[in-house]
Amino acid sequence: MKGAAVIRTTMLAATLVLAAAGTTRAQDSPSPKTTSTPLKVQIVLSRYEGDRKVASMPYTLLVNAGERDNRVTLRMGVALPLPGAGKDGATAFQDVGTNMDCAATIADGGRYRINLSVNHSSVYESDQSHLQAAVPRPGATAQLIRSFTSSFVLNLKDGETGQSIAATDPVTGEIMKIDVTVHVVK
Repeated sequence: MKGAAVIRTTMLAATLVLAAAGTTRAQDSPSPKTTSTPLKVQIVLSRYEGDRKVASMPYTLLVNAGERDNRVTLRMGVALPLPGAGKDGATAFQDVGTNMDCAATIADGGRYRINLSVNHSSVYESDQSHLQAAVPRPGATAQLIRSFTSSFVLNLKDGETGQSIAATDPVTGEIMKIDVTVHVVK
């Protein structure tokens, strides 16, 4: 009976060695390559009074087109204190600034599909004729918080610029434009 146990143990060990060898071979085989193209996506938020540009805010995001999880996020701004606006008259805070989410995929014809979401808020002071893109002044009177939100998709070639949005502010009449340029990183 000892001999049968030794044979079973030896057969079991041999089976495990062969299974491990098969697993190693499967791991050694090359996996299918995913095509990934690094892109520099330049986004410019511009404000105009008529034909005159009054503000230009450029941003650059690096995105790998073709990767599964390639979403890039940008969060930039300040927390504006709002005295007396919170519960029981406490100070509340409102985020003011720019938030962007960007993803890219490889499209047909040498184009890249850029999926971009933009949320931009800023402080407007009623005694001025333009928006401030800078940090708001604490304690200033008649400050209003403006908000601009847009989500869109552009199909662009390397080096190409597209304008996705041109929207008019209903309070000031200023026009907000978003221009997007794509460059393949070499």
